[in-house]
Formats: sequence, structure tokens, C-alpha cells
Amino acid sequence: MIGNSFSSYVRDYDFSVVLLDHFDKNPASAPPEDFGDLHGKLFQHLLYSEAYKAHFTKQPVICLSVSSTKTYHRTGNQHPVLGVEYRQDGCSLNKGSLTDEYFFKMGLTVRYFMPTNSVAPLAFYFVGDLLSDYSDLELISAIATMETFQKITGLRFTMPTPEQARSISQA
Repeated sequence: MIGNSFSSYVRDYDFSVVLLDHFDKNPASAPPEDFGDLHGKLFQHLLYSEAYKAHFTKQPVICLSVSSTKTYHRTGNQHPVLGVEYRQDGCSLNKGSLTDEYFFKMGLTVRYFMPTNSVAPLAFYFVGDLLSDYSDLELISAIATMETFQKITGLRFTMPTPEQARSISQA
């Protein structure tokens, strides 16, 4: 399954360098209005390119552990692989956490699920229909990639909220 890729390096640079530099210079401001625009355009250009279409038949799924100041509410939906679905307060098609807004600029939608034995929901960013466009094995691979990444590093890799980014840059 296609998912975390070179795009993650661009995203990490945007959040770890560009955003922190912005907050260092403008501590009381919101993120720049164009934050993520370039990455969004590059990502969409890649997805709709002839080269991508020649090598891949499905769109990518990016799975991240959730970290947000928003509240997540359990829904009645339960998937055999992804677990219980959650909804985030204040999240809509184009407005959610800073991370969600960043992924929306990449043309991705988000759904939150908490697999069995997990301690927090996972955010799945995708194009199309997450539950019908991918097999159970493909969804398992997205979860396994995220869990393996966390075990290797011993950390939960998530994008900081603006408040977290400000406190990091002030430390």
C-alpha cells in the first residue's frame, strides 16, 4: 500500500522548520495562511501524474497517531480491522486540526478509528472511500506501518498544534 513516503519528509520540514520559524518570529499569530499550499499542490500533481498512474492503481493512505486539543467522540460504527470509529469536535471537510487542514490541502479526507488494544484513535488520511477502496490486508498494513514506526522510535509522531509548536520554539 502506498502511504508514508517522500511526502512525509516535506510535511515534517513544514511542521518542524517552517512552522516553528514562523511562530518564533510571530509568537501570537496563527499559522501562515498559505501553510501547506506548496506541499498540497506538489502532492496532488504527483497523484494525478501519468507516472503515478503507470505504477500505482490506488491512492495512498497515510496513517498517523492522533494528537489534538480537540475532543474525539465514539460513534456506533465499528470496522473489523480499523476498530471503533471516532469523530472529532469541530472537524469538517475543510476545517479541523492544523494537521487535518494541512492534509486537506493535499486533497485528502480524514477518518479516525481506534483499533483493538490501541490507546488512542489513529487518523487515516485518504482519497476516495477508505472502507471500500482498500482491502482489510491493505488497512492492516497502514496500521502496522504506524505501529512499527512508533516502536522503532519509542515516540508518538504527530504534528504539533499551534500552541505546542509555540511552546517548543520557546523552549
